[in-house]
Amino acid sequence: MVGLQTGVLDGMLNVSATEAGQIGLLEILPYYLSPPIAVWVSHSIINRDLWNSLPSDLQTIIEMSFEAMTKKLLVSYEASEVYWRPQYQISVLSDEDLVRLKASQLEYYEEFAQTCPEAAEILRIVREYQAEREAAGIRD
Repeated sequence: MVGLQTGVLDGMLNVSATEAGQIGLLEILPYYLSPPIAVWVSHSIINRDLWNSLPSDLQTIIEMSFEAMTKKLLVSYEASEVYWRPQYQISVLSDEDLVRLKASQLEYYEEFAQTCPEAAEILRIVREYQAEREAAGIRD
C-alpha cells in the first residue's frame, strides 16, 4: 500500500475488484482492467501417500467436495465483483489483445508443463476448463 500511496507503484496485478475495494485501494487505484489478467484458483492440497491409501469411494467424495467448494467460492466471488466493479473506471482488453495474452500464457505454461507430469496434468485440466467456458460463451 505504501508504494502505491507514494507513487513508487502505479498499479497492481492479481487483485480482484472485491479485494481492492475491501482494503481501500479504490481511493488510490480507480482503474480496473477487465478481464483481470490473473487466474483465480482455489487450492486443495493433500499428501499423496495419504491420498493413495484412501479407498476410491472416499477419494470420490473428497474430490466432489473440493469441486463443490471451488464452485461455491467462485459464485460468491463473482457476486461480490458485481458490487465492486461499478465503482471503478473499467478498461476492457480488446478481443485481439485477449487472444495475444492467452497465447503468451499458453506458451509459458507449455514450457512449465514439460518439467513434470503434474504440471502437464494441470495444463490439460486448465485447457479443458477454458474450452468449456468458451463453448458456453464466457469471455475471460
